[in-house]
Amino acid sequence: MELVEFMSNKECVVETFKVNGLIAKDNTVTEKGLMAIQFYLDMIEQKKPELENCQTAYMSCSEVEEWEKKNAAASVSFDSGGVVEFLPIEMFSKDAKIEKGGGIKGMLISMCDCACEDEISEIVSSNDEIRKLRDALNKYLES
Repeated sequence: MELVEFMSNKECVVETFKVNGLIAKDNTVTEKGLMAIQFYLDMIEQKKPELENCQTAYMSCSEVEEWEKKNAAASVSFDSGGVVEFLPIEMFSKDAKIEKGGGIKGMLISMCDCACEDEISEIVSSNDEIRKLRDALNKYLES
């Protein structure tokens, strides 16, 4: 894959590279950026592993935005290329009759590394724990 083709098809990666100084202010790719792009290209040339819960790892920015709106969710890309997703869910027991609003609400938090080889997912059903996460993020942004 050509560098120009890579840069035009991966707008999320380009923005992340700009923020982290891998692309200079004049939009030229720095040496560090070239190494990161080559690493990324090498990874995507390999077979894409199946992920159990991470849904946005292989999506374009526009697909991620659509997924976030459709699911009232958030997908956050790491500097390294990994992803963490926050997806509201509703859980039911196996025997329960499934009705919207009748289950236990929670947040499915899924994360995968940049190569999409390692994935971890957990469910948080405590509103207090979710508020703690929100408050920590707010404190970070305010500092």
